[in-house]
Amino acid sequence: MTKRIHPSLGLPGDVVSYTPNDVIQTPEEKEVAKEPIKVQVPTAEIVNIFAHRQWRAGMLLADLIWSQCIPLQDEIVGEFGAGTGLPSIASAKFGKARFTLSTDYDSPSLISILTKNVKDNVSTDQWQSRIRVIGHTWGKSIGDVEDAFPYSLKADKFDVLLLADCIWDDLSHNWLIKSIVHLLAKNQDSRVYMVSGLHTGREKIIAFIRRMHKAGLKLTQFPQTSRMEQSLWPALEEDESIKQKQELDRLRNDEAICDSPELVMECELAWHEEEENFPTAIETESGAQQRQWHSSQARLSGQRRSFVELERPEERKEAAGVHLRNRWITFMAFSWQ
Repeated sequence: MTKRIHPSLGLPGDVVSYTPNDVIQTPEEKEVAKEPIKVQVPTAEIVNIFAHRQWRAGMLLADLIWSQCIPLQDEIVGEFGAGTGLPSIASAKFGKARFTLSTDYDSPSLISILTKNVKDNVSTDQWQSRIRVIGHTWGKSIGDVEDAFPYSLKADKFDVLLLADCIWDDLSHNWLIKSIVHLLAKNQDSRVYMVSGLHTGREKIIAFIRRMHKAGLKLTQFPQTSRMEQSLWPALEEDESIKQKQELDRLRNDEAICDSPELVMECELAWHEEEENFPTAIETESGAQQRQWHSSQARLSGQRRSFVELERPEERKEAAGVHLRNRWITFMAFSWQ
């Protein structure tokens, strides 16, 4: 029986103890960080933005930063839709970013928890000087984001933007892209790094890639090696390699997505029964009980398949395909055209 993997971990108010993992091809060679990062999952005050979960995409984006797969050293980094803030924290702690601005929907309770998570996990000298938190509703109050940059940077644009499971609602794509276009520095080396699950369907990912292309941003090569100088992405098996070639041929005249079978990495998530089903009970400072989820094992299985535009037959809702979709997650990068 196929294990059912949920795209997120924890419930509102829970604590997630996340230990970074090296994202490399062979799980037995993965290097694991010694100290976990503990974050609280925000409350469900605004249910329809789904910030009240620790999404696996956020943990994997943080893994990529810890593995030094995403070059952040001395860069000005922003995260949109940060949720618990794991990628932002990783940017400041492990990525050696010059400055990181962690943002999410401008809700007082959400930003309060995000701020606490960041402050609890970075050093005192990093807080405010190297990393800050502000509320940002996509497409609005762009100037407030620019004003949040320290004066000493003499900059008000990001070199790198981080997105983890931010595109599930296609109605918000244009607002998100408006923020990206206005706040990403217009440089050849500027990048948007995105991790997105398939739980809401391929069409959302394809639609976002097309809209990004229309706005002047194209898919580009994602980094290929980890901090251990090993191949980051598993090789395709023969049948998937054939499928990739067929898809490249089929899409060759579609400028926006013609390279997507090669440039979008689609990898299988790993499943660990203990981590999925058995949180521990901890006591808060006030004496209340709180659940804590532990995530420390490999988050990818080591399997990869070709990214395709159209839904695979086994993924269709009629065949209960959502459970199969949940097993896969995508990695991609964008640059200016």
